[in-house]
Amino acid sequence: NKLFATLDPTTRRVKLPSGRTILFTDTVGFIRKLPTELVASFRATLEETGSADLLLHVIDASDPGWPAQEAAVLEILKDLKLDHLPRLTAYNKMDRLSSSQKRRLEHQEGYWVSAAKGSQVGELLQAIETKLTHQWIEKDLFVPYTDRKRLALIHEHTEILEQSTTDDGFHLRIRTHPATFAQIIHDPRQ
Repeated sequence: NKLFATLDPTTRRVKLPSGRTILFTDTVGFIRKLPTELVASFRATLEETGSADLLLHVIDASDPGWPAQEAAVLEILKDLKLDHLPRLTAYNKMDRLSSSQKRRLEHQEGYWVSAAKGSQVGELLQAIETKLTHQWIEKDLFVPYTDRKRLALIHEHTEILEQSTTDDGFHLRIRTHPATFAQIIHDPRQ
């Protein structure tokens, strides 16, 4: 019950429809007219989003002031030079809206969900996965049979497109995020 008890983001593991696991980091909500002493901490927390692969902007659709709040968020992202990051918008709390309120949202581009009821969350997760996989790269590599840690990383964090074997190991064509590929080619025993 303490307003601004912490500005630290919360990170959780979420399983996508394909079974892959991603990390969601929930930053603090945007509040207009933030007390001056909190502005610096708030900005520092938001600057961490610069390393995100995707921004998911969750809007409380039941709040009549959401359009102004959305505009404020987009302006701050622009000020922080984060407006280039891939972004999806989710309008939450759709279960609280009347039919006429829902019709007013029809022209908005985004996903209409109710986190409390779980409705349309699967569709949102699928959209997130699709948006993320557009950033992935395909690479060929050879992994010796003895390199079990690297093989485990590959099986856990990539999509194996092709696989052939030799006397010494596997020739693989994989699809994954560039940062994951960098981890894989780095010696996982270190």
